[in-house]
Amino acid sequence: KRSTIKLHSENNGDGMIELTSALAKLDRQWQLSQQSKRGGNTIGNEWIPLPLNDNDPSSTTTATTTRDPNNLVYLLEPSVGTPSITLLFVGGAGLGQFPHIAYNELLKRISTKCNAAVIAVPYEVGLDHFELAKVTGEKIRKALIHCEDIRSYSSNMPKFMLGHSLGAKLQTITLSATNDAVSAEELAGV
Repeated sequence: KRSTIKLHSENNGDGMIELTSALAKLDRQWQLSQQSKRGGNTIGNEWIPLPLNDNDPSSTTTATTTRDPNNLVYLLEPSVGTPSITLLFVGGAGLGQFPHIAYNELLKRISTKCNAAVIAVPYEVGLDHFELAKVTGEKIRKALIHCEDIRSYSSNMPKFMLGHSLGAKLQTITLSATNDAVSAEELAGV
Protein backbone atom coordinates (compact mmCIF):
# COMPACT_ATOMS: atom_id res chain seq x y z
CA LYS A 1 0.00 0.00 0.00
CA ARG A 2 1.39 3.37 -0.99
CA SER A 3 0.66 6.64 0.75
CA THR A 4 0.24 9.87 -1.14
CA ILE A 5 0.61 13.21 0.59
CA LYS A 6 0.05 16.50 -1.19
CA LEU A 7 3.25 18.57 -1.25
CA HIS A 8 1.92 21.75 -2.90
CA SER A 9 2.54 25.04 -1.19
CA GLU A 10 1.26 28.48 -2.13
CA ASN A 11 4.13 30.01 -0.16
CA ASN A 12 7.40 28.65 -1.60
CA GLY A 13 9.24 29.26 1.68
CA ASP A 14 7.17 26.59 3.38
CA GLY A 15 8.12 23.81 0.93
CA MET A 16 10.86 22.28 3.09
CA ILE A 17 8.65 22.41 6.18
CA GLU A 18 5.81 20.70 4.30
CA LEU A 19 8.17 18.07 2.88
CA THR A 20 9.66 17.27 6.29
CA SER A 21 6.18 17.18 7.81
CA ALA A 22 4.96 14.81 5.08
CA LEU A 23 7.99 12.56 5.60
CA ALA A 24 7.36 12.56 9.36
CA LYS A 25 3.77 11.38 8.71
CA LEU A 26 5.03 8.62 6.44
CA ASP A 27 7.60 7.66 9.09
CA ARG A 28 4.86 7.35 11.73
CA GLN A 29 2.87 5.13 9.34
CA TRP A 30 6.01 3.05 8.73
CA GLN A 31 6.62 2.69 12.48
CA LEU A 32 3.04 1.53 13.03
CA SER A 33 3.35 -1.03 10.23
CA GLN A 34 6.58 -2.30 11.81
CA GLN A 35 4.84 -2.71 15.17
CA SER A 36 2.01 -4.68 13.59
CA LYS A 37 4.40 -7.24 12.09
CA ARG A 38 4.74 -10.42 14.13
CA GLY A 39 7.31 -9.95 16.85
CA GLY A 40 9.01 -7.23 14.85
CA ASN A 41 10.88 -9.86 12.80
CA THR A 42 11.99 -8.82 9.34
CA ILE A 43 12.89 -11.02 6.43
CA GLY A 44 15.60 -9.50 4.23
CA ASN A 45 15.21 -6.31 2.21
CA GLU A 46 13.24 -4.60 4.98
CA TRP A 47 14.52 -1.68 7.02
CA ILE A 48 15.67 -2.49 10.54
CA PRO A 49 16.03 0.41 13.00
CA LEU A 50 19.34 -0.01 14.83
CA PRO A 51 19.52 1.91 18.10
CA LEU A 52 23.15 2.74 18.72
CA ASN A 53 23.08 2.39 22.48
CA ASP A 54 26.45 2.47 24.17
CA ASN A 55 25.02 0.32 26.98
CA ASP A 56 23.71 -2.56 24.87
CA PRO A 57 25.16 -2.93 21.36
CA SER A 58 22.99 -5.99 20.68
CA SER A 59 19.69 -4.17 21.11
CA THR A 60 17.50 -3.90 18.03
CA THR A 61 13.97 -2.62 18.35
CA THR A 62 11.11 -1.33 16.29
CA ALA A 63 9.11 0.06 19.18
CA THR A 64 8.60 3.79 18.74
CA THR A 65 8.67 4.41 22.47
CA THR A 66 12.26 3.19 22.84
CA ARG A 67 13.76 4.72 19.71
CA ASP A 68 16.02 7.74 20.12
CA PRO A 69 16.17 9.40 16.69
CA ASN A 70 19.45 11.07 17.63
CA ASN A 71 21.12 7.72 18.24
CA LEU A 72 19.64 5.57 15.47
CA VAL A 73 20.50 4.32 12.00
CA TYR A 74 18.56 2.13 9.60
CA LEU A 75 19.91 -1.14 8.24
CA LEU A 76 18.71 -2.75 5.02
CA GLU A 77 20.08 -6.21 4.30
CA PRO A 78 19.75 -8.06 1.00
CA SER A 79 16.83 -10.46 0.76
CA VAL A 80 19.03 -13.45 -0.03
CA GLY A 81 22.24 -14.55 1.68
CA THR A 82 25.04 -12.71 3.37
CA PRO A 83 25.82 -9.20 2.10
CA SER A 84 28.84 -8.83 -0.17
CA ILE A 85 29.40 -5.12 0.51
CA THR A 86 28.34 -2.43 2.96
CA LEU A 87 26.95 0.85 1.61
CA LEU A 88 27.10 3.80 4.02
CA PHE A 89 24.40 6.30 3.00
CA VAL A 90 23.70 9.86 4.14
CA GLY A 91 20.84 11.71 2.42
CA GLY A 92 20.25 15.35 1.59
CA ALA A 93 18.88 18.16 3.73
CA GLY A 94 15.35 17.41 4.91
CA LEU A 95 15.21 14.07 3.10
CA GLY A 96 18.15 12.81 5.13
CA GLN A 97 16.10 12.97 8.30
CA PHE A 98 14.03 10.02 7.00
CA PRO A 99 16.34 8.06 4.67
CA HIS A 100 14.35 4.82 5.04
CA ILE A 101 11.32 6.69 3.66
CA ALA A 102 12.73 9.24 1.19
CA TYR A 103 15.34 6.96 -0.40
CA ASN A 104 13.60 3.62 0.15
CA GLU A 105 13.12 2.58 -3.47
CA LEU A 106 16.61 3.65 -4.59
CA LEU A 107 18.40 1.96 -1.69
CA LYS A 108 16.36 -1.25 -1.96
CA ARG A 109 17.26 -1.53 -5.65
CA ILE A 110 20.94 -0.96 -4.88
CA SER A 111 20.79 -3.50 -2.05
CA THR A 112 19.23 -6.11 -4.32
CA LYS A 113 21.43 -5.52 -7.39
CA CYS A 114 24.70 -5.25 -5.44
CA ASN A 115 23.91 -7.72 -2.64
CA ALA A 116 24.61 -4.82 -0.29
CA ALA A 117 23.86 -4.14 3.34
CA VAL A 118 22.83 -0.48 3.46
CA ILE A 119 23.38 1.61 6.57
CA ALA A 120 21.30 4.79 6.22
CA VAL A 121 22.13 7.54 8.69
CA PRO A 122 19.37 10.02 9.60
CA TYR A 123 20.22 13.50 10.85
CA GLU A 124 18.46 16.78 11.55
CA VAL A 125 19.56 19.67 9.35
CA GLY A 126 21.69 22.35 10.93
CA LEU A 127 24.04 25.12 9.88
CA ASP A 128 27.17 23.69 11.53
CA HIS A 129 28.13 21.17 8.87
CA PHE A 130 31.34 20.19 10.63
CA GLU A 131 29.34 19.19 13.73
CA LEU A 132 26.79 17.33 11.57
CA ALA A 133 29.67 15.48 9.89
CA LYS A 134 31.03 14.45 13.30
CA VAL A 135 27.59 13.22 14.42
CA THR A 136 26.87 11.27 11.22
CA GLY A 137 30.42 9.90 11.20
CA GLU A 138 30.05 8.66 14.77
CA LYS A 139 26.74 6.99 13.89
CA ILE A 140 28.44 5.23 10.96
CA ARG A 141 31.27 4.07 13.21
CA LYS A 142 28.87 2.66 15.82
CA ALA A 143 26.71 0.99 13.15
CA LEU A 144 29.74 -0.71 11.60
CA ILE A 145 30.82 -1.99 15.02
CA HIS A 146 27.29 -3.32 15.61
CA CYS A 147 27.20 -5.05 12.22
CA GLU A 148 30.61 -6.66 12.77
CA ASP A 149 30.12 -7.64 16.43
CA ILE A 150 26.43 -8.56 16.50
CA ARG A 151 25.47 -9.38 12.91
CA SER A 152 28.80 -11.11 12.12
CA TYR A 153 29.77 -8.95 9.14
CA SER A 154 33.40 -9.38 8.16
CA SER A 155 35.57 -6.37 8.95
CA ASN A 156 37.12 -6.98 5.51
CA MET A 157 33.79 -6.57 3.69
CA PRO A 158 34.17 -3.78 1.10
CA LYS A 159 32.65 -0.49 2.25
CA PHE A 160 31.31 2.20 -0.05
CA MET A 161 29.99 5.66 0.80
CA LEU A 162 27.06 7.19 -1.04
CA GLY A 163 25.59 10.58 -0.30
CA HIS A 164 23.00 12.88 -1.77
CA SER A 165 23.50 16.64 -1.70
CA LEU A 166 24.32 17.75 1.87
CA GLY A 167 24.85 14.09 2.81
CA ALA A 168 27.71 13.86 0.30
CA LYS A 169 29.23 17.03 1.76
CA LEU A 170 28.97 15.63 5.28
CA GLN A 171 30.69 12.41 4.21
CA THR A 172 33.45 14.41 2.52
CA ILE A 173 34.02 16.40 5.71
CA THR A 174 33.98 13.17 7.75
CA LEU A 175 36.61 11.60 5.52
CA SER A 176 38.87 14.63 5.30
CA ALA A 177 38.56 16.48 8.59
CA THR A 178 37.47 14.12 11.36
CA ASN A 179 38.67 10.86 12.85
CA ASP A 180 35.14 9.43 12.90
CA ALA A 181 33.58 6.56 10.94
CA VAL A 182 35.95 4.91 8.50
CA SER A 183 39.16 6.21 7.03
CA ALA A 184 39.52 6.72 3.30
CA GLU A 185 41.94 3.77 3.25
CA GLU A 186 39.21 1.44 4.56
CA LEU A 187 36.79 2.37 1.79
CA ALA A 188 36.46 0.50 -1.48
CA GLY A 189 34.76 3.51 -3.06
CA VAL A 190 32.97 6.82 -2.57
